[in-house]
Amino acid sequence: SMPGVSVVRPDGRPETSVFTTRDEMQMELIKYMQTMIDEQMRMPGFISIGLSGGSMPKIMGPVFAQISIDPDRLRLFLVDERIVDITHPDSNYGQWMEVLPKEMTPCLAAADLMDVPYRPDINTFPYDVGRTALQYEQKVRNHHVGPEMYGKFPRFDMLFLGMGPDGHTASIFPNSKQFRLKMESSAVFVGVDDSPKPPSQRLTMTIPAINAAAHVAFICTGEDKATVLKSVIDRDLQYPASHVSPINGKLRFFLDAPAAAKL
Repeated sequence: SMPGVSVVRPDGRPETSVFTTRDEMQMELIKYMQTMIDEQMRMPGFISIGLSGGSMPKIMGPVFAQISIDPDRLRLFLVDERIVDITHPDSNYGQWMEVLPKEMTPCLAAADLMDVPYRPDINTFPYDVGRTALQYEQKVRNHHVGPEMYGKFPRFDMLFLGMGPDGHTASIFPNSKQFRLKMESSAVFVGVDDSPKPPSQRLTMTIPAINAAAHVAFICTGEDKATVLKSVIDRDLQYPASHVSPINGKLRFFLDAPAAAKL
């Protein structure tokens, strides 16, 4: 039987799994991913997965190490990225390159940030983050991420998202213009110039693009998430994470006990 407590709600709310240990969470993530991958491998084409930064690479590194997949068919992208050099500790790309199995590192598409002059003494560069977002969107489209049946957004097979204690997800923060434009955007990625959390410049997937995915999983750990997590699962729409609701896909929450304390 499944480790942890799995709550499938009759009211259409997302499936929520709570784990007492990191090992249990990782075992269930392996099962979750492998099930999707095996389903997709029966069909032609690529398997596209979007990854987030923060504490996720450390949790997911061992999960990827246990996944059975032909790396030639795997396409990995970043749900958001910080505009810093890939050698900088804030680089999501850099973090993932450290934890992914060697044969999967070529599968991860970096944002084209090679010309970023990282200077620790200044937090902002005169940097056109909108252009970088557009280039990354093009990369996603060129890598054969299948189109959503309703048109404009590529349909990822799987997206892994985190959430901050403020209810942000990807790099979409409460009270930001990216959040205010949440449903009107036809962009897959947009630039962020004023993230309240440094580094201030980022690129991020938009909410409508996230909602076009087939499977979306939130991985949330820590007691500082407990209050906001309850609000998000109750669909309190002041939080960006509450707007994640796949149109034609499945949403699942992987939580540790401290994060789930108020559910």
